[in-house]
Amino acid sequence: DRLQLLNFTAGGLPDGYPIATAGNRSPVNGMATNTTLLYTAVLRNGVVGGSYVYLDGRSDATSGLPGFTSSEGAGLASFTLGNIAPGSGYRGNVEIGEVLVFDAALEEDGRQTAEAYLRRKWLGVASVWADWPILPAGAAVRVDTGATLDLGGTAQTAATVSGGGAVSNGTLTVTGTLAPGGTNTVGTLTLACAPLLTGATLDVKVTLEGACDELACAAELSLDGVTLAVAQPGALNLRKRYTVVTCSATLLGAFIETNLPEGWRVRYDRTPGAGSATLYWASQATVLSVR
Repeated sequence: DRLQLLNFTAGGLPDGYPIATAGNRSPVNGMATNTTLLYTAVLRNGVVGGSYVYLDGRSDATSGLPGFTSSEGAGLASFTLGNIAPGSGYRGNVEIGEVLVFDAALEEDGRQTAEAYLRRKWLGVASVWADWPILPAGAAVRVDTGATLDLGGTAQTAATVSGGGAVSNGTLTVTGTLAPGGTNTVGTLTLACAPLLTGATLDVKVTLEGACDELACAAELSLDGVTLAVAQPGALNLRKRYTVVTCSATLLGAFIETNLPEGWRVRYDRTPGAGSATLYWASQATVLSVR
């Protein structure tokens, strides 16, 4: 029921806009203000005292609405936000910048992550929330092709990073797997920031035609302690070379090679500004020169 998200129809209450609470309504503390607010409703229908409203990340006696009971009702055929104007019976003018709706109640890490994104976008990185984490602990991040994950100038840690997009503006530590392109598509994952990958696995896909996943780094990159794994070693073509890493700064270190078929090697080019790591097949035959 949309009235369990936000109810604008009773703005005359002392504390402003209410929310439906198990057939009743309760004012959301701190809503009667002209200040820009970040509003989050976490609903766990049927759980006694299990639902909360947060204003600017707080849910207490002065902000939000802690510990109320919500229940799933018949709902309404349409969901309209922002139909508010002077003289309409609603309190003042309300401009809604962005609405995110999830199909399950977010846990604490998920809520903080969503709110951090909204704070940076609508309140700016100079706000008091600028040092809040973007990525929750153990995050599995997918950055789609054409998209960029902005770390906001901070050091962030993710368990896994996949996709064909880019990560920028900060320091990224990956503790698990880097999977360029994603699950099925061969692609390039760009790290336009400083990466710390020791202990991580670069999991690359290759094709018989010579295409492969690529990790492209615009900062100094060390491969020491990084495991290289080919998702389908049987797809390696002896007549092809596969460049799995490019680095437009300085390339350091070497992979831990795990599942390369016999005869396959990694060649490292450490040219400043144009480093790379390329898979190639080296013939095991002995060449004799006879005169």
